Amino acid sequence: MARSRAKKWFGFIHLWVGLITGIIVFLISITGCIYVFRDELFTLAHKDVLFNNVVEKQATLPIDSLWSLAQKYVGTQYPLEDGTAYLEPNRNWEFIAGKYHDSVVTYFQWIEYDYVVYINPYTGQVAGMIDHKYEFFQIVKMLHWSLLLHTDYGQPIVGVAVLLFVVSLISGIVIWWPSKLKQFKEHLKVKWKAQWRRINYDIHRATAVYVLPIALIVAITGLVWAFKTVQAIVYVAASQSITPPDRTEPKSVYDTSTVWISKAQLLNHIVSDSWKQHPQAYSVHFHPADYADTTHTVTTYIRFNGMVYYNAALNYYDQYSGKLVKSMTFDKLNRGEKMLYMNYDIHVGAVLGIPGKILAFIVSLVCASLPITGFMIYWGKRTVAMQKETRYKAKETEVLAT
Repeated sequence: MARSRAKKWFGFIHLWVGLITGIIVFLISITGCIYVFRDELFTLAHKDVLFNNVVEKQATLPIDSLWSLAQKYVGTQYPLEDGTAYLEPNRNWEFIAGKYHDSVVTYFQWIEYDYVVYINPYTGQVAGMIDHKYEFFQIVKMLHWSLLLHTDYGQPIVGVAVLLFVVSLISGIVIWWPSKLKQFKEHLKVKWKAQWRRINYDIHRATAVYVLPIALIVAITGLVWAFKTVQAIVYVAASQSITPPDRTEPKSVYDTSTVWISKAQLLNHIVSDSWKQHPQAYSVHFHPADYADTTHTVTTYIRFNGMVYYNAALNYYDQYSGKLVKSMTFDKLNRGEKMLYMNYDIHVGAVLGIPGKILAFIVSLVCASLPITGFMIYWGKRTVAMQKETRYKAKETEVLAT
């Protein structure tokens, strides 16, 4: 009796949580499913802009020259913010101009412009420019991230929906759990020869059970971004420490006796120095400081692998002397920091390479189907109940008439 009562309550929770969050969970899941292979599909769609015909590594033009060419192409009204240089000889380099606004509601209000200029680093020829604000995968990402709202508004909604989805998964397992051991195998099957309502029911419960462990991992890694509390829990659990990581950014020091580097020299220096430290790095992303602010350093983000983002180094340079003042590499982080750095790659399955991405794709697709099959179960039961009530009333009317 107690077991039956508990299942009834869990069934009530499962139903209403699913109905309330169904549309949002579907959008989050289907966009996540699409975005898993973003890098591969983006490269395929824009290969004429991303690549050149160079086969072997050659001497490239100075970064400041390429920066100037990119700035001229995009227009001085769109100041460049940062850029990316690649090790692959046939890869064009990127220069980005973006402007963002706070105190707005939607994604399109948040980003005023976001242009990416692609330049052949050997000739200085502009291969093309992409308006990243309206790029397909960017729209998919922001729909997944914040439902096309500003992060401050959309992220909490997405976070709550994902949290409730976790509740739905757990309550669903409680409902699914068979009372007898011999029924486990039966509960994992789909009776394809049955009526469509039974097939839909079997698909809903069986697929959910199969993907449950991975779905929980994907959901929890998503919650890490949505809630600082979840991020802190993951960090503490992995690091076995309540001491937060040191995220202090070093400051540049303006001293007339040591200032020797110009803006142009600085760009060339930080990129060449990063390559010198890590000659086999996949790419070097460089972000100049705000020269009007004496506290900001220049940073380079150095990726060692084109498949993942966590395996990287972060260098901080004094913007006046060009001196490397701080360097962070993945291998020197504690376990909590490593787990947080790996969060994105775990979320999209990239941590396991292409097989991991395929797995994440399948799990996301199944998660997108659950609100649909679940609603069909609810609607089917509701229709049957309404039909029974109609027949009962018709019979009652017939009896009264006689």
